[in-house]
Amino acid sequence: MIKDLNQSGIYKITNRKSGKVYVGSAVNLRKRFTEHRWSLRQNKHYNKHLQNSWNLYGEDSFVFEIIELCPPASLLKKETSWIARLEACENGYNICQTASNRLGAKDSSVTKDRKSRAAIGRKHTDQTKKKMSLKKKGQISPFTGRKHSLDSKEKMSKSSPLRQKTQCKNGHEFNSQNTYSFIGTNGNQHRYCRECHKENQKRYLERKQQCQ
Repeated sequence: MIKDLNQSGIYKITNRKSGKVYVGSAVNLRKRFTEHRWSLRQNKHYNKHLQNSWNLYGEDSFVFEIIELCPPASLLKKETSWIARLEACENGYNICQTASNRLGAKDSSVTKDRKSRAAIGRKHTDQTKKKMSLKKKGQISPFTGRKHSLDSKEKMSKSSPLRQKTQCKNGHEFNSQNTYSFIGTNGNQHRYCRECHKENQKRYLERKQQCQ
């Protein structure tokens, strides 16, 4: 039995009741198994045929197995071979007979939107949070010590959604005399209405006097 699943290789998902299989490959088998289970449990798997069978037969009817360990460079060739050997396309859940490589490929806007909607409500487990925390410990942010140039600040200022607003929430006009602007520590532009600030200060002083 293979104990370390953090390896690359070929795997299959078998429906023990129908005998149908889905063949795939992964650089990290543990991560891929986790992704499959999560999306199937959420009814959001990209393979509709596999998803429908999962919904019909139930999770207990499916088993995840490693077929073969192999280096990343051999994954596509091995996967294609196993798809043909197990007839995973003709009598299984695979859609294509030939494995394709997604490394370096960019998702379309539709795919990005689908992935974004699929991730809504997804939460990291306590174990995952702990691993992420340990991984980040001791790492220094790539922006530490860096400062935006005047040119960068000007570009950010022009592109800021704040510039699209001409009035504050109380209806005071944003102009050079009534507006205080500054760049925050995160590099984003901030501004506030001087008139609102004066009114807030006035109300604060009045409340303070009433309490005395």
